[in-house]
Amino acid sequence: MAKKVSKKIKSDKKTSTSTTISINSSDELLQLLSSVVEQSSEGIAVVDLNGYLLYLNNAFAQMHGYSPEELLGRHLSIFHTPDQMPPVNAANKKVKQEGVFKGEIWHVTRDGTVFPTLMHNTVLRDKKGHPIGIIGTMRDITEYKQYEKEFKIQDERLRIMVETIPDGLTLVENQKVVYINQRLSEITGYSKEELLHMNYPDIVVPEEQQEIQGLFDQYKHKPAVPDEIETRIQRKDGTIRFIRNRFSIFKKGKNVVGRYIITTDITEQKLAEKALRESEQRFRAIAETTSDAIVVNDANGIIHYWNEGARRIFGYTREEILGKSAYNLIPEKKHSANKKHLKELITTGKHPLLNKPVEMPCIKKNGTEFPAEVSTSYWQRGEKFFFCSIIRDITKRKQAENELSRSRSELQVQSENLAEVNAALKVLLHQRDEDKIRLEEKVLSNIKELILPYMSRLRLSPLNQRQKSFIDVIESNLTEIIAPFSHELSSQYYNLTPAEIQIAGLIKEGKTTKEIAELLQSSARAVEFHRNNLRKKLGLVNKKANLRTFLLSLK
Repeated sequence: MAKKVSKKIKSDKKTSTSTTISINSSDELLQLLSSVVEQSSEGIAVVDLNGYLLYLNNAFAQMHGYSPEELLGRHLSIFHTPDQMPPVNAANKKVKQEGVFKGEIWHVTRDGTVFPTLMHNTVLRDKKGHPIGIIGTMRDITEYKQYEKEFKIQDERLRIMVETIPDGLTLVENQKVVYINQRLSEITGYSKEELLHMNYPDIVVPEEQQEIQGLFDQYKHKPAVPDEIETRIQRKDGTIRFIRNRFSIFKKGKNVVGRYIITTDITEQKLAEKALRESEQRFRAIAETTSDAIVVNDANGIIHYWNEGARRIFGYTREEILGKSAYNLIPEKKHSANKKHLKELITTGKHPLLNKPVEMPCIKKNGTEFPAEVSTSYWQRGEKFFFCSIIRDITKRKQAENELSRSRSELQVQSENLAEVNAALKVLLHQRDEDKIRLEEKVLSNIKELILPYMSRLRLSPLNQRQKSFIDVIESNLTEIIAPFSHELSSQYYNLTPAEIQIAGLIKEGKTTKEIAELLQSSARAVEFHRNNLRKKLGLVNKKANLRTFLLSLK
């Protein structure tokens, strides 16, 4: 006897009506269930324990390109390729052993198209609990797989992007670090595995750990503050780096469940800022101690910087000149040309005064005009132009140049006078040479005409041997005076003493050492000493050359 079943199905709360369906017999219940199964979007099928189809709904049949009538009594292998059957058999075995299977199984349609499904199979049992078949529900998950594939692609793209960004990335969920990218590992020097087991403050330099720990504790209660912090970390190798952390929270609904930490290595930036500060300090130190004026003004001529050198040269204090026009420093006649040059620079990037020293007049506070050497450079910040001029007072240099010019003029006059004196001196020297020649000729003539004839007469008079020797010496010396021999000895061998020249003449005449000693009333030892000196000075030492022969060879 069928059990009477009564069930109410209420409409949506938004509707004002309700419907009651009464089922008074098992046939009606069976009919209702059959209608639900047939209208289900999921495929439903029943097979016996050998895999033959006992029942399947329209959805199951249509998913494979068949009608239900075509499939009843067929084996379930009709839905699979041979390659798909091993996992199908394994799934059915699991159902028979465990009573249930849920998982992905690939199927094939009538036209050979393969597609993925999610199968949920359960054992059917009789009243005694013995298995009599298997009922399975099937869902086509082709779109899901496509979405999953696209999600994996997107996930891979995201992973690559996250792993290749220049900043470190940390993901914290429920106060636990769940992800760290490779860049953070590179910044800190620790591996990902090491970082996952460390507290963030552990890598901060000791003197800043307490402050950073306090900030992280604030995030547990006030995750929105602060949103950025800068600190120093100590890498695994001990080196110190500067980093900036930027925090961003993410929520599920209204609840904050985690945060992203973006870590940027700003060491180079910090070092550059330090170098810039040091450079600025050096510039200010140099600018304030240099004797030259350094003036910075914009394109409108407004002065923005004025050093101590400018105060000394122009006489204006900083308070008097800053914010005033730089045109106060040059004569009015130069204003229009200067403005024209500035306009040319802004439009063409060219300026005749740029990057080279140019002389131009300037005006002091008291109105005094003075010559100056000006070197100008410029830079652009956005659309604004700024000019830096180094100005040097060259009054003393100009005075020195004028004095030098006058000195040069005087030197030119003196040089011309000296040239005239040199010309006169040359004439005098030429006249002297001519007088010398005439004197030599006169001496030679007098010796030949006034002395030598009397020497010949004296030789014919009765003389003893000693007197004759003296006559020979006098005649020989006179001959030498008028001959080039003595001149050659004194000029070519200028280091011979007068005694050595006298002895050399006697040796040339063939006199022996004894004879020379008697004639000079000296000792033979002294004459021999002079002979040795002659050989040394004439380069005859350790040579077999005869001294008299060598002397005779001299002309």
